[in-house]
Amino acid sequence: LAGRHARWFTVSPRELAAAERWFRRWGGPAVCLGRALPGIRGVICIPAGLARMPPLAFGLWSTLGAALWTGLMMAAGYALKARYVEVQHWLNPVADGFLAISLITYLVRVAAYRPRRRRERADS
Repeated sequence: LAGRHARWFTVSPRELAAAERWFRRWGGPAVCLGRALPGIRGVICIPAGLARMPPLAFGLWSTLGAALWTGLMMAAGYALKARYVEVQHWLNPVADGFLAISLITYLVRVAAYRPRRRRERADS
């Protein structure tokens, strides 16, 4: 799938293989951290599935990360109390900026994509 649609996925088969090797090494901590990060928490299951992470390990690491996220949000809510509206004024532009940077990065990768020659593809 990555080979046929590399331009739109912006991931070549070689990059996908490298990412899979990395995930096999760091998968547990990556799932834990991914569950604690907005924007990543909903898609961390994709690389876990591609790397065939055992469901029990995924569940445990995922639960740990979700508990970390929930604990951080509870602590922030307790610390901010009614002042959370003030934080919203600077947090929303940061989130919008992150989204804009992510979209621009994706579009640049799609536009700059250059397919490899057939012989080079066969070697990977």
